[in-house]
Amino acid sequence: MMKRHSRTIPHYAAAPLWKYAIILTFFLALLLGLRWMWYSLNADPKHPDVEHGVLDMRGWDFERSPSISLKGQWEFYPNAFLSQKDLKQVPERERQYVQVPGDWSSAFPNAADSYGYGTYRLRILVDQQLEQPYTFWIQEIEAASRIEINGEHIGGLGVPATTAETTKPWKASYTATYTAGDAKVIELLIQSANFQRPHNGGIIKDIYFGSQAAVDTERWYSIGLQMATFLILLLHGLYAGILFVFKPRQKEFLFFLLLLFCVAIKTVIDYDNLMLLWFPIPYAWALKIELLSYIWQPLLMILLVRRLSNAGGETTSRLFRVYLFLLSLYWHRPSGCTFLPSCFPCII
Repeated sequence: MMKRHSRTIPHYAAAPLWKYAIILTFFLALLLGLRWMWYSLNADPKHPDVEHGVLDMRGWDFERSPSISLKGQWEFYPNAFLSQKDLKQVPERERQYVQVPGDWSSAFPNAADSYGYGTYRLRILVDQQLEQPYTFWIQEIEAASRIEINGEHIGGLGVPATTAETTKPWKASYTATYTAGDAKVIELLIQSANFQRPHNGGIIKDIYFGSQAAVDTERWYSIGLQMATFLILLLHGLYAGILFVFKPRQKEFLFFLLLLFCVAIKTVIDYDNLMLLWFPIPYAWALKIELLSYIWQPLLMILLVRRLSNAGGETTSRLFRVYLFLLSLYWHRPSGCTFLPSCFPCII
């Protein structure tokens, strides 16, 4: 009788916990190091802040310097659209100061939200004549704006008005260019109106100022990085989609495809709002798409990890049903309301 030789299955011991801790620490240190390097390379040069509506940049060489952010205390006139001529007739008591960038609700007395309209004013003192125009890079003003520089209408986005019915909001970044000549003071007026976002109004992102060459270089560098990120994410999503077509039972490929798609959409609908420059998407739908791209990312990551780890159970299934139900509530909100409940502004 022949003896059967039993096949011994090798047993692999689980790696110690400290090894996983070292790998995780190294990974986090790498990410934080890259982020610190990015901020160091793109940090603003040291310059004065705006104080009481005035920025003193006399002695600054704009020809050889990068753009600067216009942070600080700007003058603000609530409930008024003012031009340079109108400022001479406005009483000084109506002038207020607000922090830019930031929400302007503090300038409206007894305001429970950020709805309203008003005029920002900033005076920049210079003493060197440029051989090229000055440029302002406006990243985001909620929700419509009009720009005037030294009494000259330069540009804007949307149509600011005194009522929600007549205001036409628009969400995108843009630039305004002005040839100062031998002017020693650059007076910037921004008329803005917001009747769409209850938690953020006015200038909510940095405005950058510098020579046209400096601002254009930095802006197009930013747009180029966003485009590259968008295309790379779509390319990897295409790979995942092809794998899902050949193996439809492996849902992790589908989840990975949707996750990459959400991150790609978030990249081009935020920051410089490239998607809104490509397609005429209404303001309300642009905000819905942005919020949904934020909301679906954690759900898809959880589903992907759950699928790869074969985790499940009745408790987790109930939690997923509750999460999907909350997502469905967002789509079925009344048509006149384009926002999530007040508990969600932290994700905006």
